[in-house]
Amino acid sequence: MRDSCVRPSESTFSMLLCCVNCGNYAKEMHGCIVRLGGGYSNLVVGNSLIDAYGKLGLVDYALAVFFSMEKVDVISWNSMISVCCKAGYEEFALHKFCLMGRRGFKVDEYTMSAVLNACTNLRNLEKGKQVFCLCIKLGFLSNTVVSSAAIDLFSKCNRMENAISVFKVSYVFDSTICNSMIACYASHNFEVQALELFVFSFRRNIRPTEFTLSCVLCSAAVFVPVEQGSQLHSLVIKAGFEADGVVSSSLVHMITACSLLAGFSIWVKSGPTRRELSLVEAGIDRNSHGR
Repeated sequence: MRDSCVRPSESTFSMLLCCVNCGNYAKEMHGCIVRLGGGYSNLVVGNSLIDAYGKLGLVDYALAVFFSMEKVDVISWNSMISVCCKAGYEEFALHKFCLMGRRGFKVDEYTMSAVLNACTNLRNLEKGKQVFCLCIKLGFLSNTVVSSAAIDLFSKCNRMENAISVFKVSYVFDSTICNSMIACYASHNFEVQALELFVFSFRRNIRPTEFTLSCVLCSAAVFVPVEQGSQLHSLVIKAGFEADGVVSSSLVHMITACSLLAGFSIWVKSGPTRRELSLVEAGIDRNSHGR
């Protein structure tokens, strides 16, 4: 395109920034945008730069773009808050959220889910409750991303009854909210409820994520019969998650806990890593001493 002397537009840069996966490429693209006189005056390009730098962990560069933009919108604020949360600057993200309100910008579902995640990471229940009340007031609990973030908040802050209440009043059951509730049950040792919800969601064609399967496998290791454990192992293979590190470790835990020798032989043929083999050996040794 450049060899043909065709000048790239803001849309061109916005699309290219979505594909950037290296910090140097992002900076090079940024420099090209500035040289051509665009970037800070265009909302779409500015927001794309913030997202690109945020995904690459270059928070300082994302902040610099945000503060240099001639005009910002809700998407700009959401991107900045999300970038700060992912980089571990949750307090700063909450500060930006308050500043956003004082500047007269209306928050949306994406804003609230990011702020709830910040409160979750900080384990700040009181501030999280305030944000949750605002979600109710604005009618955002109909959004499963917000409801899921609220469930995570109450779960991580050991408020199981609140998490269950949020789940029960949800308007929609999809993978986001079901997976969050399964993880909540599993992390609080409600293995039966975690498996029941997993079966319920699976029958409604709600696809589990790697994290969900990991939680279910850990729960299954506690009390599930050998036959059902083998079925879960088969599901992991069919879903294509056996190569995932987290799922594989949980699968190892279930295999050793349930003494699934057939599953063990199949798993060995799949080519486990040396670390995973050492985990199996430790699990078998632990089980043999426990008998």
